[in-house]
Amino acid sequence: MNSKEQFEAWYLENWGHTEDNHESLFERFQDGCGDEYYRLGVRMAYEAWQAASKASEQQLAAVVAENAATDNRMQQLIQIINNADNDYCMCGDAMSGHGHGGCGHPTGMFDYHYNKWLESDSETPATDAAIAKIQAQGVEMFASQLRTNDNGASVCKMIALGADEFAAQLRQGAAL
Repeated sequence: MNSKEQFEAWYLENWGHTEDNHESLFERFQDGCGDEYYRLGVRMAYEAWQAASKASEQQLAAVVAENAATDNRMQQLIQIINNADNDYCMCGDAMSGHGHGGCGHPTGMFDYHYNKWLESDSETPATDAAIAKIQAQGVEMFASQLRTNDNGASVCKMIALGADEFAAQLRQGAAL
């Protein structure tokens, strides 16, 4: 199913009316307007769908890039651990040739490389933002469910307002 077919299925499920003929709902301009929807509401919804899809694709690409960088970082650590013999000093001499106090350099390659690895950047802002967005969507779904509850409606609506505020804080925290 292509993007346009996915949009039409979503639109029918959420906004389509049973009295509408599906074919007329998705009628398109034929004379010089390309393949745009004739109905303004459908056209605007499709444009929003495309923008959201593009934003999601860009966010996913950023998360994939961060994931690759994190994988590379873990591979570096594995290499450091695999080469952790500490037989040589950073000055290049064998550790066995040094006296008790050493030469003033770090005591071994492992310590040096591991400390450099710890100091390297390990931030994942795109991943953090994607996780915050997912968390916020879950809280928003909870708030929406509370609003539909008929029992104790005023209490549920108050909790839903609090949940909406919390979802906004989650999104804001990811943007910082």
